[in-house]
Amino acid sequence: MDLTIIPALTVAYEKTNDSFSGFGAELFFDLGSIDEYFSGHRNKFVITPYYRFYFTKSEDFGSKGFFAEVFSKFAFGESQSFLLNGLGIDTYETDNYFDIAPGFAVGNKWINRKGFTFELLFGLGRNLLYNNESEGSGRSTVVVRGGFSIGKRF
Repeated sequence: MDLTIIPALTVAYEKTNDSFSGFGAELFFDLGSIDEYFSGHRNKFVITPYYRFYFTKSEDFGSKGFFAEVFSKFAFGESQSFLLNGLGIDTYETDNYFDIAPGFAVGNKWINRKGFTFELLFGLGRNLLYNNESEGSGRSTVVVRGGFSIGKRF
């Protein structure tokens, strides 16, 4: 869905341990530049490994229904900060960053008989390396993990 909103691509893989748990990773690639959309921060590459606990008993596919997830988000990106130079002219300063954000999410996964999946997810995490001295960068200590996805189980 990222390609319909911004030029970005997200690819995910989940391995099912049993009917009640699974682990996986999600990769996010930004294909645009920060100047194309807005000033602030922009994740260029993100890898998010996760472990899920499923709470719905299932005998067929397993790993479906309501779940709780713990994740760690490793993000590489760039941020722009507004700078005032004393003459009333705003300028931008662009910095590259790396951050780690552990967090917790909840969601639901549905699987039809042909193995197609639909998933809703929402969670929160905290950037551990973020330094909030740079006002106006648009970054925050809070990380939101959310969205919906459509996939195929093999």
